[in-house]
Amino acid sequence: MSIKINSICFNHDGDPATGSLHCRVDGKTPIPPRFESEDGKLAPVGVFVPSALGPNITIEIGVDNTAPTPINLIVTAKETSQPPLFGNLAFPGIMLSARSSTVLNLNVPSAHFASPALANQAMRLLQSFDWYYQEAGSAIKQKITSTGQTVYLLPALPFEPWLGDSETYSESEMNYVWTSVLDICCSACDDYAAAHAGVRPNTFAQHLEALTEELNTCGRFRYDTRHGACFYAVPAGNENGIKLQKYIHDRNYTTPSRLNCSDCATIVATEALALGVPAGIGHIHNPVNPPNGFACNPIISIGGNAWAPPFAGSFSYHEVTVDGGASVQNTPVFDACLKIDAGTNPGLMGPAVKIEQLPLGIPFAETALDNVNVPVGVPYANMFYRERLVADGEDCNFDAVNAKEVGGLSMENTLRSIYDSDKDKDPYWHLLRRYGVTENPLPLAMHNLNKEASSGFLAELGSTSCLTLEESESHAIYDVTYAGEPFQIELIFAPGREETLMVIASKLAGVTNPEIKRLALDFTCLAFGIDHTFWLFVIENVVVQASSEGADVEPISRHVAETLAVQ
Repeated sequence: MSIKINSICFNHDGDPATGSLHCRVDGKTPIPPRFESEDGKLAPVGVFVPSALGPNITIEIGVDNTAPTPINLIVTAKETSQPPLFGNLAFPGIMLSARSSTVLNLNVPSAHFASPALANQAMRLLQSFDWYYQEAGSAIKQKITSTGQTVYLLPALPFEPWLGDSETYSESEMNYVWTSVLDICCSACDDYAAAHAGVRPNTFAQHLEALTEELNTCGRFRYDTRHGACFYAVPAGNENGIKLQKYIHDRNYTTPSRLNCSDCATIVATEALALGVPAGIGHIHNPVNPPNGFACNPIISIGGNAWAPPFAGSFSYHEVTVDGGASVQNTPVFDACLKIDAGTNPGLMGPAVKIEQLPLGIPFAETALDNVNVPVGVPYANMFYRERLVADGEDCNFDAVNAKEVGGLSMENTLRSIYDSDKDKDPYWHLLRRYGVTENPLPLAMHNLNKEASSGFLAELGSTSCLTLEESESHAIYDVTYAGEPFQIELIFAPGREETLMVIASKLAGVTNPEIKRLALDFTCLAFGIDHTFWLFVIENVVVQASSEGADVEPISRHVAETLAVQ
């Protein structure tokens, strides 16, 4: 075959009006705008927003003539998949010189993308073409190849932190929409359709419902019932960053990974924003000083099946995904983290009279007052999230009118936000003062250690007892076996004294167990912990988090501290 197609492109600076948005597989793997042939195969990927498309989509193909003679030809393509998206293609005729290449352009009407069946949809379609060429004056079409394209459709243009505007492509840009995230979203919408007689999500609220249910029921996650610590979300003032690559990675585990409410709220909001669905993170707390959290009714936490109040009966705070950017009384709440009791006595212990319900758009509160008034044993029929989650007589409300936003899509980006001197640090200090920290207790003179400082500790453990879960320039998480017990060790190397304290505050902001307390340890000037299984402390400029699901963290914490201190 003398005619070959060497490339296909329907991405033109990520312009949503003429083709695909810029995208990438995940935080590690980019997706170039032009798809080159590999081993004679072409498998393009495109992310389209039908509501943003103009009248035409521009398709470019690269064509090779390997013959020793010129050929006057027309290239055509027959769309062989359903539903039709691009239609059959016929490129302008061209005289292609011997042993040469060219690029052909064709404006294809976008009418198929405007089909009512595709409107407001999050959908993944496998689309295919059979390609032919025909020499001038000949009625014979000769097949060149077949190609399969993966096409993602979004209900609307993505919201920040995702990028959906036209710009010159950059392989290193992390905020292009990730197809690994879209795969999760589209599967969630498929599941929703299967449960609703084939009707797919068509409104923003329905998309949030699908994403919330998918996370809660996927079987890949379970609530951290011991500590309530963040594993994916990174609190940073009025926003939550997210360790998105870790989330994508952990979905491949068969053993469920731990998370908390901030993780669930941030994950669902991040996925929704990728689809162009406006979503925020509602922060629920006790507004009455001193802020001791709030007692809860029995719940079923994600990954569990038993009714029980959290921890010793309380949350220090709770976060949910909200529909839009507001967190006020009537805001619809979506909570992948837990199921509430939809029966007439949510305050009673179960399970005999319990009716489990995942919060999928339930209005937040019955009243604007802080105090919950649902007496135990008195039948309650109204469906309000707070009144069913929070125990009678407790004070509980949203922290602010504006919901928290999703910030950086990686730990490094979120750390930059935490360190940003232009951003308000009052939320960090407000939290630290709860633990008696009124000024920075860290030494004025401190070594600035980098990640190499942990190499001795890791080398001593060896590869058989230390698994790297996540690693970046100034951050690492390890699953460690020490003295025969499993632990998780997180290290964050901050650039200075003030930044180190802000990282500690960020970590404290992501712990929902109200039992966390400031500790007096002889090897550090600042430490916090929950019993003997969760310690958060500082060595020089390094924030260390050591946790387990039952084993004593003191020996490994001391070992890490000693290793870092001798650098």
